[in-house]
Amino acid sequence: MGGAYWFHRIIYRILIPFVWLFCKLRFNVKLAPPPKAKGPCLIVANHNTDYDMLFVGCSFWRHMYFVGSEHIYRWGFLSKLIWLFFAPIARFKGSTDGASAMAILKALRKGRNVCIFAEGNRSFNGLTTPIHPTIGKLAKMGKANLVIYRLEGGYFTSPRWSTTLRRGEVRSTLTHIYTKDELKNMTPEEINAAVTEHIREDAYAVQDKHHVSYWGKKLAEGLETALYICPTCGGIQSMKGVEDDFVCSRCGLQVRYSEYGYLEGDRVPFRTITEWDAWQSGEMERMIHSAGDEILFSDKGQSLRRIGQEHKAEELCVDELSMSRKELRIGSYVFPLEEITTFTMYGRQNLIFTVGGENYEIKSDHFRSARKYLRAYELLMEKPVTL
Repeated sequence: MGGAYWFHRIIYRILIPFVWLFCKLRFNVKLAPPPKAKGPCLIVANHNTDYDMLFVGCSFWRHMYFVGSEHIYRWGFLSKLIWLFFAPIARFKGSTDGASAMAILKALRKGRNVCIFAEGNRSFNGLTTPIHPTIGKLAKMGKANLVIYRLEGGYFTSPRWSTTLRRGEVRSTLTHIYTKDELKNMTPEEINAAVTEHIREDAYAVQDKHHVSYWGKKLAEGLETALYICPTCGGIQSMKGVEDDFVCSRCGLQVRYSEYGYLEGDRVPFRTITEWDAWQSGEMERMIHSAGDEILFSDKGQSLRRIGQEHKAEELCVDELSMSRKELRIGSYVFPLEEITTFTMYGRQNLIFTVGGENYEIKSDHFRSARKYLRAYELLMEKPVTL
């Protein structure tokens, strides 16, 4: 990173005006003025879209290195371009990756700015997810200023579950700057609590206030990756997004997703995705507690891959994925739940987990919810997961 630093700065300075113009025209961004913090900064923000690094970059303007999921290194030629021009710091989702932490600290101590999205994952239901517990330690050990942004409008602009972008409004707010001297007098836990408070967003509460139209096409497509239980018949994975409608194949329930992000229909018991998600989370808990040793749920057409050195993926099989109270099974591969040390996901529906020090990935050739597997694991193992 040292020898290439000036090259990265030049590329960044050349691109940022064009990035700002793109964000303004495509997303109608309204950005906070750049902060006046001097010296190296650890920039922290909430995370709702794949474009958040552009929004933060345009708000901050000064060059920074971004921390991103390691799966960006498996995009072929595009990965090589990203590495050449921006050299992101890779982190395997759900893990306490020591190598990425050391890379962040090394950059900060060399006077570089680093941006990290504290949650590490985008929200499915419009609520800010828990931040990574190492944020406070990194902020203290990095001996840099801590700059905190909150992004609003991203959830409706690019819902994590959606296949399309919508144009409405995205706002960035500079919520607080903690100097490195202030951080000296704070514990890592106090820093985490402060970051959590400063980046917290309830997308629907904000939308109730601003009432912005987010227009686009196929507004409900992909919604089944977020909402996996029908509230009318209780069918699991029985609902499907078609254009702007969300329809159950078992009972015929039809829900319309409006350009304002609300759910509409004669038999719809929920007004928001947040409400529906809270209900299905409770339903899953009741189902898990009453289940026996039978398969809880399954999905066909799933691809199991092992993630090896240099972020290369080796396909092991394509078969049916199933989950019971004791194990995750795909084809001839069986993973006891008690041996899975990390279990999370990236993107819309890709599962990733670690067993015996090996990292695995499960991808699907059709829409299905990965969240039901994570919620079941969370309940069965009594440990939180990152959704």
